[in-house]
Amino acid sequence: MTVAKGVIISGLVVIVGLIAGIGVLAAVAGRQDGSAVANPSQMMRMERSGQMHGMLQEHQDMLDRMRADASPQMLRMMENDRMTQMMRSGDMIRMQEEHQAEIDRMMGRMPGS
Repeated sequence: MTVAKGVIISGLVVIVGLIAGIGVLAAVAGRQDGSAVANPSQMMRMERSGQMHGMLQEHQDMLDRMRADASPQMLRMMENDRMTQMMRSGDMIRMQEEHQAEIDRMMGRMPGS
């Protein structure tokens, strides 16, 4: 049963990361004509509104709730997991914000617009 929790947690973390990465890549690759500024993708709108940050926080909260029912072995494995450490410390959010700022800079977008 404890292995299943680990697989579920790892799977959820990977899925969230892949969705975020695909959204950013689609926004950059699919909008070469500059129309991304005038018509941002859903991912961009979610990031700008803070909705993406909220989703990641909800994901972290869910992992915390799962941790309450985990075995000592699972807890050790989760503590050693780099993704879990990054999400708990806020490093993941900071990295995504820095990444978005870099994309905005490359696309010539002005901050806050």
